[in-house]
Amino acid sequence: MTKARNLSALSTVEVGATTDQTKADIEALGIDAPSWATAGRPSSPTAGQTGFNTTLSSPEWYDSVSGLWVEYARSTPYQIAVMIIGGGAGGASQIGAGGGGAGGYLNPSNHYVAGSQGYAVVIGSGGAGAPTNSSQSGGQGGNSTFMTLTALGGGYGGATTGGVGGSGGGSRAQPSGAAGTAGQGNAGGYGGGSWIAGGGGGKGGVGGNTTANTTSGYGGAGSNAESTWASATSSGSGGYYAGGGGGGAYNATHGVGGVGGGGRGYGGSLTNGQAGTANTGGGGGGSGATYNGAVTFAAGGAGGSGIMILRYSGSQRGTGGSVYSSGGYTYHKFTSSGTYTA
Repeated sequence: MTKARNLSALSTVEVGATTDQTKADIEALGIDAPSWATAGRPSSPTAGQTGFNTTLSSPEWYDSVSGLWVEYARSTPYQIAVMIIGGGAGGASQIGAGGGGAGGYLNPSNHYVAGSQGYAVVIGSGGAGAPTNSSQSGGQGGNSTFMTLTALGGGYGGATTGGVGGSGGGSRAQPSGAAGTAGQGNAGGYGGGSWIAGGGGGKGGVGGNTTANTTSGYGGAGSNAESTWASATSSGSGGYYAGGGGGGAYNATHGVGGVGGGGRGYGGSLTNGQAGTANTGGGGGGSGATYNGAVTFAAGGAGGSGIMILRYSGSQRGTGGSVYSSGGYTYHKFTSSGTYTA
């Protein structure tokens, strides 16, 4: 047999760049081709190391720059930057109704993708608002995922205690709102009286607390750190994403929704909490309440769904989502689940 050669020394013509090559085919090119399954790949591969993957029924080589194994039919991996936001949570229905927490917001991080390979995108749904007169908490926001990334759904707005999530939900009870997740969002606020509740946390700030039966807590502010991405893809809310929902109240002033898609709560009227804005990860507002022979309270607002945006330098290379070109970058925006094909 001809002495083995490193794949990096071969041209595309020599390799053949087809998916139907066999182990014998690549050995005929002078490459010593050991076999392995995907789960049994070499633990410390070297640049250009080559073998036949029995799981994929295809030869592959190791790209040391990206750290990926690449099938012969695929082009050299390239780098993308990804931002991803989970679904916002729903607001509660109660005399004092907590606002929903914003979906977890992961700022852009760099990742390599292999050409022609498909990568699943899951966009988290917004949590449901609690039903009218239910004395229930809102629904938890759904997670958004891509590759190794998971942006957690927002924590539900509480009829008593809010839920933990990407950002925490607002609570009616003291002494504190629910926690957010480090690197994704902030804690919700808490209520300081029986008629009011705290706002949900946002990416840029904690949900507002209350100290008396006068004003419910505001939703925590979102973030405009990726305002350039928002402008390039016509997304976000005024350049912001992931604002918390405002707290609802009885016989008191409502809590304002956090900038970045957070819905406002209501107070002093039988009005449903405002929904978080779709594809911002904004939390839903808590319900309003009123007295008409008895205290009644409306429905909580639903949370806004999440979003995922990726970009890379130069002209379009991949497919999937809505595609934009701006400032020397190509952007792919996903507002619903799908596939990015590199």
